[in-house]
Amino acid sequence: MKQQTVTVADILKFKGSGVDTIRPNETVETLSRRLKQRQIGAMAVSDDGETLFGIVSERDVAYGVATH
Repeated sequence: MKQQTVTVADILKFKGSGVDTIRPNETVETLSRRLKQRQIGAMAVSDDGETLFGIVSERDVAYGVATH
């Protein structure tokens, strides 16, 4: 059986190329609600939608809760 190669471009065609962002001064509660509402696992952190400060994920939230 031949294995099919899937590229990142293939995934973007399926899911779309939009990127959800959150400002660095937003609360973790706000982040969690947006992740749930949009059914996504991570968001880009940006003040202006152009400058990327980083990416925050569900795992980051879980680890933060466990730590604090």
